[in-house]
Order: sequence, then C-alpha cells, then structure tokens
Amino acid sequence: MRDNLPVRPGEPALLPHQFDPELRARLAALDAASDEHAAGQRPANTTRSYASDWKTWEAFCTQLKIPPTAATRGTLRAFVDYLWNREKRAYATIDRKLAGVAVTLRTQHGVVIDPEATRSAREMLKDYRRKSRENKEPERGRGKAPAMHLDA
Repeated sequence: MRDNLPVRPGEPALLPHQFDPELRARLAALDAASDEHAAGQRPANTTRSYASDWKTWEAFCTQLKIPPTAATRGTLRAFVDYLWNREKRAYATIDRKLAGVAVTLRTQHGVVIDPEATRSAREMLKDYRRKSRENKEPERGRGKAPAMHLDA
C-alpha cells in the first residue's frame, strides 16, 4: 500500500478502505470541526424547532413501541399520517418535522436515513395535500399574513 499523500494526476485514488489510521484520524478531526462549525451557523429558532420535532418523533415512536432510531420508509410514512390525520398539522409543519427528525438522527445519533424513505414520506404528504385540495378542505396552518397597512 502506498502513502496517503495527495494523488498525482492520472494515478488511481485511494479508496476509503485503504486509508491508514493516521489519515482516518485526520479525517475524523475534520468531520468533528466541520460539524461544530455548521452547528454554530444554524439559527437558534431552527435549533429550537428541530428539538421540538424530535420530541414529537419520540412521542410518536413511544406510541408505536419502536426505538426513535428506527426511521424507515414505513415509520416515516406512519409519522406523516399521524401528523396529518391525528394532529391535523399543516403541510409545511410536517415537511419541516421530517427534516428535523432526519437532521437530529444524523447529527446526534449517527443514523443516516435511506433517501428513498424520506422521499416516499414526502410523496405521501404531497398526496394528502392534493386530496385535501381536491376535496376543497380549508388550507391548514396560518396561511398568508395579511397585508400591512400604514396610516397616512
């Protein structure tokens, strides 16, 4: 095996299983530093929202008697169904809660959700919204803010 030095043009690149322990340690340190930097860039309201999303997810998982790290196609779709039909949440709220759960699983629990699982959950959410509009149900959420009028 060759040294973990930068590859010369035309030379095959090292694959991750070929990295030596020193390179793995340097990459892990870079990952940790970038995670800390990224977390510092996130607005406080997003952090609070994601914490709230996680609490909702934990309560949902408790009802199903599954661990909160079990984010599969089925559990994410069931979560969408729960939020839409039982809690009557708005489309944007459910979409954000899916994002909050995914980010929390990845950053705090080391769980990466299969992209197909989140895609299928969002497709289901879109189907609920489409059916709601077809049935002429009132739009969920606060809706558009009223226009601001200034006294002259």
